[in-house]
Amino acid sequence: MLKKASKLAIGGCSILVILIGIFGLFFLFAGVFLVRKDRLENSDALVILSGGGEERLEAGARLYRDGKVRRIILTVTDELEFGTSTPITTINYDTLASRYGIDKSKIYKTKRTSSSTYEEAQAVLILMKQKEWNSLIIVTDNFHSRRTGMIFDKIFKSSGLKASIQPVNVQGYWYDPMKWWKDSESRDVTLLEYIKIFYFLSGQYEK
Repeated sequence: MLKKASKLAIGGCSILVILIGIFGLFFLFAGVFLVRKDRLENSDALVILSGGGEERLEAGARLYRDGKVRRIILTVTDELEFGTSTPITTINYDTLASRYGIDKSKIYKTKRTSSSTYEEAQAVLILMKQKEWNSLIIVTDNFHSRRTGMIFDKIFKSSGLKASIQPVNVQGYWYDPMKWWKDSESRDVTLLEYIKIFYFLSGQYEK
């Protein structure tokens, strides 16, 4: 009886150790999983998704200056510059032209207003088809890149167009996927991304 109880106890401890190990690995790599970076190839266009900070603009402008793309797309949303009535898209457009020296003739805006990443992907696909562009680089925050890739893969699946993800990678960027648990903002966006990935996989297309 004692031997049997001892074996059960050892077995229970082993399972607990395994579960702790699995949880520990997930905890350590939860931020890393959120980051998707595809092979970088020259493309017809690059889209900078709305939202986030100026890091997205900087990353997109760098790829343009490096000759990886011929033009930049901005997604139109109803988001306004804080404390003003100026659309964020207009701010981004002017910033690309004035601060980063991008020729305005090379900056395009989607034709419809989007309120989610899913709608942004749909609007970008419409523009790509209208302009007969075949390949696209998508620039967004690193923690947002996994879900963004899932969404664009779904929207572009039967279009014959190629879309690849390039997450923001600029010096001093605030989100570190290897240390996501060390500050509250990183913890919040990590948890939120997993919730939104769950909703996406369940067929509910969140922002």
